[in-house]
Amino acid sequence: MSLYSRGKGFNWAVLAVASLLVLGTANAATVSIDLDQGTAGIQGTGNIATPNGPLTGAVVITGNVGQLVATFKVQVNLNLPAGVTVNIAGSSLTNGEINNAPANISSSVSATSFVFTNANPSAVAIDADGIVLFTFSIALNGLSNGQAILMSYLGSDVDESLGVVVDQVANLFPPGNFVDPNLDTAGAEATGGTGPVITPTPTTPVEIPTETPTIEVPTPTETTPAEQPCRDAGYYVLTSFGQHISVGNPPAVSSPPAGTNNFGDMEIAKDDPDGDEDLAIMDNFGVVNFVGDSGSTPAQDFVFDQNSPCGFAVDVVVSRDSNAFWVLSDGGGIFRGGDASPGAGLAQVGNDADDLCNILPVPFGGAIPRHPLIGVPGDGANIRAVGLAVVEQVNTKGATENQNPAGFIVMDSQGGTYLYDGQGNSIRDANGTAGSAANGGGVLNRDLVYPFFPGLDIARDIELAPASPADALVIFDGWGGIHPVPVDQESAVRFLRNETAVGSGVPITTVGMPYLITAFDDPTTVPDESASALDVNSIFIDIEFCQTIGNNNAGAEGAYTLDKFGGVFAFGSTRANPDNTAPQFNGSPYFFPFLYAEDMEPAQAETVFNNNIAR
Repeated sequence: MSLYSRGKGFNWAVLAVASLLVLGTANAATVSIDLDQGTAGIQGTGNIATPNGPLTGAVVITGNVGQLVATFKVQVNLNLPAGVTVNIAGSSLTNGEINNAPANISSSVSATSFVFTNANPSAVAIDADGIVLFTFSIALNGLSNGQAILMSYLGSDVDESLGVVVDQVANLFPPGNFVDPNLDTAGAEATGGTGPVITPTPTTPVEIPTETPTIEVPTPTETTPAEQPCRDAGYYVLTSFGQHISVGNPPAVSSPPAGTNNFGDMEIAKDDPDGDEDLAIMDNFGVVNFVGDSGSTPAQDFVFDQNSPCGFAVDVVVSRDSNAFWVLSDGGGIFRGGDASPGAGLAQVGNDADDLCNILPVPFGGAIPRHPLIGVPGDGANIRAVGLAVVEQVNTKGATENQNPAGFIVMDSQGGTYLYDGQGNSIRDANGTAGSAANGGGVLNRDLVYPFFPGLDIARDIELAPASPADALVIFDGWGGIHPVPVDQESAVRFLRNETAVGSGVPITTVGMPYLITAFDDPTTVPDESASALDVNSIFIDIEFCQTIGNNNAGAEGAYTLDKFGGVFAFGSTRANPDNTAPQFNGSPYFFPFLYAEDMEPAQAETVFNNNIAR
């Protein structure tokens, strides 16, 4: 039985489980891998007594008590360390708590994946412990002591029938280019030869983390570990000269561009269908280049110079399939490359989005007052575009969707945000009321409250939450202030508020993040900026979320910040020690007193490349 069928040219999958299926929204459920059912909760990590196994555990679905679970087909893939080959063929899979006639149950085990299908059963209600869909006992062959296997789900790009029916709605495993809003997945990691044999027993549900506001001022603390830890292999730091410096053990990306001091942004990309990791680096002229495999760079037909009406480039966003990108100029123009562009000469997003180029940048002074505490005349502060977020279509993929994303968010240096639909029509006007486009959902909702910093040249970065990019984001200021959106609700960015729950008053950690209201001199320039305005010469420049196993980063409560000297600071599960802001990786570059750092990007191990990264 097929849970899902895809028709070419359609923007949404056709659900074909049974005629009684409801094409509606169910409360989200989570499919997890439990590697130790003898311990309460979902154990996403575990050890194997001997390198060759067996690896035992269960695939479990949790959600709201009373949700009905019926037909399912689940495939688990083993992502192996580089150079490791195992063969699990012949291992056993056993039905769990959803009973059915044997004729309707099937399973298969290949060399590095296994599939279990339970078709047309009577629905079973989720209880407080969740439901075991099936158990597995995998006889590994060829894994060495200390080597880890990462276990993740495959989505409809691999098999169109994968998913679970919950409350009569077919919920799909997210493939690389969309996220099913009603089904989350949590992978697992098993390490060979370092611990006791894992034995199956009943489990309790995963607690899904909720949202939080911002860390404004530092204070000392202890961190509560995230439900699902970050899986970063390391990160890259970009300098203004175009060098990308690897820290930790991220996938190797060769052939960095080298040149003048004019590089501004960097994004993780992939340069082939197998997901080999690459880096997309953008210079101030708006030219984007995949540095590992330049032949994979999507084409573009725009470049900026001092005569460009929309200014120079300040930000780049790479599409989830890496076949397109969007470049933001400091005048607020949004330009499309690759298959996001509808044709030659049509790179710039038009309609209301085009209007910003007639407005920005705006110098402070006169009718645009500076903040009363920072009244330095002629200090160079201005209101210009500094950050772009692209909310992609979550249910479809390809050129058609890259040309019409769900919407754009442009942020200026005062924290002003401009919301547009995929064709550049304004969702709200300057007063926050209805624009020319219909009201969007999540972060594109005109009624959602965003932070704003009147009279200050201080907003620096905007980052969508990887776990739910359509519903939550964070805004970062140049003093190191972290501002989650939404700020007053539970969401995937809740932990950045440094509260265990919104309004709880209970801190996650007593060791906060750096927050520096001071000015710094760039010794390569004249005059001495340290005597100038505190905001325009602030040093913090970038914030990034960590990555986890799987396609949706669900449950990862970790983030990094970067200052212009190259200082990288960690919060949550990206820390090496709960009582210290240092990240888990050594050898990070530091350029003090030179302001050379432009951007940083965390990276997973190559075998678990996350193509849901969004900026």
